[in-house]
Amino acid sequence: MDRLDCAPGRFGAAQFAGADLGDERRTKRLIRLADQLMAHPEGTLPDKIADPYQLGAAYRLFAEPTSRPRPSSPPTRPASARR
Repeated sequence: MDRLDCAPGRFGAAQFAGADLGDERRTKRLIRLADQLMAHPEGTLPDKIADPYQLGAAYRLFAEPTSRPRPSSPPTRPASARR
């Protein structure tokens, strides 16, 4: 992984910009969530996401069936291929 891909605020877009979750708002949420998790890699989700509204949004994203990875087209495949 390119060091810049791990820079704060860049990981999510580098890994998931091409994700098709059925709604572009979900893709934006996934990118934002990935950046939040990279910024705070230790602990539970409430430790990583202090804002209760953003935490709720993360749980809703996880519960959304279209947010589950599909074996035929994982969104990280292009980023993995570049490594």
